[in-house]
Amino acid sequence: MTAAESAAGPVPLTPSNVAATLWLGSVGLLILGIQPVVLEPLVRFGRLREASLGSVATVEILTIAIGSVIGARLLRLLPARAVALAGLVLFAAANLAMHWLAGLVPLLAARAVSGLSGGMLVGLAIVAIARGRRPERLSAAFLVAQTVMQLCLAAFIPAIAQHLLPADIGFIALALLAFVSLPVLLFLPPHLTPPRPGTGGAPAPVGLTAWVALAGCGAYLLAIVAVWAYFGVWEHQVGMSEQAIGTTAALSLGAQVLGAAAAGWLGPVLPSRPALLLTGTLQIAVVLGLLHWSVPAAQIALALAFGFLWLFALPLQTRLLIDVDPTRRAVLHLAAAQLTGAAAGPSLAGLFVATGRVDGALWTGVAVLVVALLMIGLAVRRPEQTFPCSANS
Repeated sequence: MTAAESAAGPVPLTPSNVAATLWLGSVGLLILGIQPVVLEPLVRFGRLREASLGSVATVEILTIAIGSVIGARLLRLLPARAVALAGLVLFAAANLAMHWLAGLVPLLAARAVSGLSGGMLVGLAIVAIARGRRPERLSAAFLVAQTVMQLCLAAFIPAIAQHLLPADIGFIALALLAFVSLPVLLFLPPHLTPPRPGTGGAPAPVGLTAWVALAGCGAYLLAIVAVWAYFGVWEHQVGMSEQAIGTTAALSLGAQVLGAAAAGWLGPVLPSRPALLLTGTLQIAVVLGLLHWSVPAAQIALALAFGFLWLFALPLQTRLLIDVDPTRRAVLHLAAAQLTGAAAGPSLAGLFVATGRVDGALWTGVAVLVVALLMIGLAVRRPEQTFPCSANS
């Protein structure tokens, strides 16, 4: 932070500043939408055992969560461009190194470095969102951007992999995208200081109610991803064809984009807690519908509703954290909480799955969603000073 910022508060972010942070954050999260596409070839070509695939995926998600916290903290000490440059270079290097690696330990190390550096890029977006005047709209824009980028890359990789480096093309694409993103650094502000209390001084610790809200948001994502991880297997179990399952998954991803866009439009006028509680209740009803209606048309319609509600809820979580803690310190931890929950979801659901029956995963999602909504309902706003927002974001 510069002396001028300390005296007069943070410099407002311009639209180009915000767009640059959201782009870089989307690059850092790209792997979440393409993990099945890039990890499966490692198993197919004998560089990773099938039983170890889940460990590699989980480690990368967890390290993104850790990296997002590290990135936000580094922004208190270093210029935004320095943090972004370090993140992009490490991200590119870790993904290029995949071409020469095989075996669990080397691959875990490379994916951990990729996750930490990608998380640093996510930290830039988190801070920009936390400083925005309409954080739920910025959060929605961030979700739309990353989902569209993931869809494009997920379609591009299999098409190219048929002709060029089938086991490595996904990681090479990630590295190239990092290099292509270097000019974006020019649009970052010199400093991107995370929120502090308006009176200056060292920030006080995040309060208990904010931690309860964060735990509820993390549990919410745990429940959603627990269901989504077994969604394809469940659809096959109820008699849907492979083609129908693929079409349903693609349609659900499209519904996710619509859900995020709708949240960006409606979020500023909806009270965060009641809206999030209602959305979660509807999500429970959708999962119960999946469990009880095996007709293909019903499964497809419910999958669309599931995807829409999933991303509709996430910008509301951003608004909830700011309502609970108006200093905007708690919201800096939201991505880490969400990613930790997402990483734990499949493993927890797997404990309740039997051979030939995966309905236990869906019931796990329902149970955890109930707990998440209870925690969200218990989180009560702290009467504390607000953080000055960026006027143009």
